[in-house]
Amino acid sequence: LAKTYLKDLDEAKNWKGTLLTTHERSIHEAMNQNTIIYDEDSIHSLVSQKSFNLTDFGLLLLKYPDLALFFNELYQKLQAAEQSMMHVTPEFDLPIHLLIEKIKHEPSTSNFIEFFNSTRYYKEEFTDKKGQIHTTIHYCKFNTLPSNNKIIILSATINTSFYEKAFPGKVEVLEIPEIENMGKVIQHTKYSNSRQSIKKREQTELLDKIGNKPVITFMSNTQFLNQEYNKENGELGIYFGNTRGYNDLKGKDMMVIGTPHINPIVYLFHAEFLGIDTNTIDKKMEYQTIQWKGMQFKFQTFNNTDLRNIQLHLIEGELIQAIGRARTIRTDAQVQVFSNFPLLMTDKFNFD
Repeated sequence: LAKTYLKDLDEAKNWKGTLLTTHERSIHEAMNQNTIIYDEDSIHSLVSQKSFNLTDFGLLLLKYPDLALFFNELYQKLQAAEQSMMHVTPEFDLPIHLLIEKIKHEPSTSNFIEFFNSTRYYKEEFTDKKGQIHTTIHYCKFNTLPSNNKIIILSATINTSFYEKAFPGKVEVLEIPEIENMGKVIQHTKYSNSRQSIKKREQTELLDKIGNKPVITFMSNTQFLNQEYNKENGELGIYFGNTRGYNDLKGKDMMVIGTPHINPIVYLFHAEFLGIDTNTIDKKMEYQTIQWKGMQFKFQTFNNTDLRNIQLHLIEGELIQAIGRARTIRTDAQVQVFSNFPLLMTDKFNFD
């Protein structure tokens, strides 16, 4: 089976016609086609973000003195790096293979290896209740699309302004107007439905509203809110950050609970990809009245318009992808959305 799979991959790579593929594969492997089609937005592949705990790195060096000979200087630099600042990742002349060999035998979940190929990193520190300081190194690898191919991206949630800024003069946008739903999307905007907001809600009342309907929400809440659904149907593995491509909920009445805010550092990496120096701009976030796609509402967002547009597009895209699992355009499914981020595809708003 493996040989057949590799043979099929090789045939696809050398196919002379138009190729429909994943953006991950074509970004990291040369393709021979003149035209490549992506059936999803490639933004998360272009701006690929991960992180590791600096303490884990330090403990690894303590355990393996031969590693420390090569990597201790880097560890000291990361310790001394200014926090809450964006840094350009330097080029490394280090025996990464030696680090890989040691990590194979360690239970640590931190991802050190990809850091050495990253483009930017951001140091974040916080002090826990015991007074211990925890340091996280967030890092991001900037990728680019194949330069010798025509790329067609098919997406319901793409941020066209991001691509126009990232690839100036090379982007043509063909936009299909909002399509009427065959089903119905009803949005409830009374609560923000952030992670903290959901925790503060009356849990019994919330579960009574849900019943046995499937719920797409934050990964940390999905088991709790899908208690009844999971009993009857097996575990629902769809949650914010993992919504794309699933067809299991097609035609089913369902709920989307949450406003998928993510770590603001992710928005900063997207801005850096566009050439914005995030160390010199206003990064303050406030609860304020904003206008977005013809709607006016209150939202916790950036004062800086570039960061705000990145943030709103990513949140909007995640909500639309979640709603899209029910395929309301092609089925009569009803989706109840509990979020204070208004969507153009919503058929009815409930403000109570």
